[in-house]
Amino acid sequence: MAKTRSTKDHQQYKRESKDHATLSDLYLNNVITRLTHISDDSARLLKRSKEITFQLQEDLMKLLNELYTVMKTYHMYHGETLNAETKLRDAERQVGPGGGVEPLFGMRIEERHQRRNAARKMEKMREKRKAKYSENKLKSLKARNEYLLTMEATNSSVFKYYIHDLPDIIDCCDLGYHSSLSRALKTYLSAELSLEASRRTGLEVLEGAVQAELTSRLQQLQSRLSTLKIENEEVKKTWGATLTTLQDMTVLDDYDVSQSFTHSPSSESVKSSVSDGYLNKPSLAKRRANQQETELFYFTKFREYLEGSNLISKLQAKHDLLKKAMAEGYIADTLTTSRGRKNSHSKHQHQGIFRVSGSQVEVNDIKNSFERGNDPLIDEENNHDINSVAGVLKLYFRGLENPLFPKERFNDLISCVCIESLYDRAQCIRKILLGVPRATLVVMRYLFAFLNHLSQYSDENMMDAGNLAIVFGPTLLPTPDALDQVACQAHVNEVIKTVILHHDNIFPDPPELPGPNL
Repeated sequence: MAKTRSTKDHQQYKRESKDHATLSDLYLNNVITRLTHISDDSARLLKRSKEITFQLQEDLMKLLNELYTVMKTYHMYHGETLNAETKLRDAERQVGPGGGVEPLFGMRIEERHQRRNAARKMEKMREKRKAKYSENKLKSLKARNEYLLTMEATNSSVFKYYIHDLPDIIDCCDLGYHSSLSRALKTYLSAELSLEASRRTGLEVLEGAVQAELTSRLQQLQSRLSTLKIENEEVKKTWGATLTTLQDMTVLDDYDVSQSFTHSPSSESVKSSVSDGYLNKPSLAKRRANQQETELFYFTKFREYLEGSNLISKLQAKHDLLKKAMAEGYIADTLTTSRGRKNSHSKHQHQGIFRVSGSQVEVNDIKNSFERGNDPLIDEENNHDINSVAGVLKLYFRGLENPLFPKERFNDLISCVCIESLYDRAQCIRKILLGVPRATLVVMRYLFAFLNHLSQYSDENMMDAGNLAIVFGPTLLPTPDALDQVACQAHVNEVIKTVILHHDNIFPDPPELPGPNL
């Protein structure tokens, strides 16, 4: 058996060595290459995006400079228009409201002629300034229109640059980045999960070899203990009989010497007989030899008994430890199968099973019995309350450090709920669950087969697949602390309900996955 385990260990070392070589090759030639390509693509896209950004900024600066030039032109023409308007107003004030024609009656002809010439000059100056004002006004209006058009175009360009162009440029910078990075990370996760699955498979093989060796060793210990206990019991009996014989030798009634102190004619002969009775050298030597021989045999058997009892004590300790370890290894199978047995011996119509709480004292008694490696439900005549038995099963799964459904696959399991087709959803869940350890998969297969069987009597027990999912969902598939438990609970219940209804399509058959089956 040890040779078999050594062979399994060697195979596991070879498997792990090959897996690590494969993982190294994947990281070197796949993941690192992907990340290098992502880095090169990002740098290239960033460079081109910067070139486009610089070009857009140059165009925007040209437009702003053009706006500044148009604005200066408009301000210049507007200023000239204001000056021309001021001069025109001065000329109009000089001409007067009557057009500069004053009454000429009573004047001499020379004065009248001078006045007319002056009026003509002022009128010509007014006309000239009016023409100048009109010309500047037209230029100012054109410049103003050009300024407004250019300002509107500039505002539109600035708005487009900051609202549309920059986001588009940023999108160009990470074009395909997230998709490529996602594929690289998924490649990494796939490699790690495959490595974990391979390691788990190898460990299951080792576990099987170790389990077989432990079972064989436990049987050998049981056989050796039975033989030693019988032999030690015989030694104990011999030792006890020898002790009785030795005690008989030490309690002889040869201590009465009162006759030696009587004073009568025959006292001399009495003294002589008393003295000779104990001090007779041949008799004393023989008695002493028998006593020493019996003592030697007694201590030999006593030592043999102590050595045997010490050996039994050590072997018994090893036996108990092995039995406890193997019992802990199979407690989940025992609990689940015993619970199924108990239900098969009970009425399926028990209303509110798994929802109604049982006696806490009885729950603790059953739980402690299982932890000691015993099966308190194996006796068909026991009177355990079915609600208490159901409570033990829920308590066990609730107390697991690692729940049946792996925590790291929570999001993957929840995402399966989005699949409308129930068959496709079941296949999605099956693909995820095939990655869990085989021992856990056996327990899950038995548990959900039992829950499916129980849900078939929902008309009597009021526990259909949906109600059972509500009871077992938080226990078998707890929501991570980082997520909203209220928001996720409906999806969790839907996953458990799907597994209950379609357990035949999700879990492998017994030929493919050996183990207890309902």
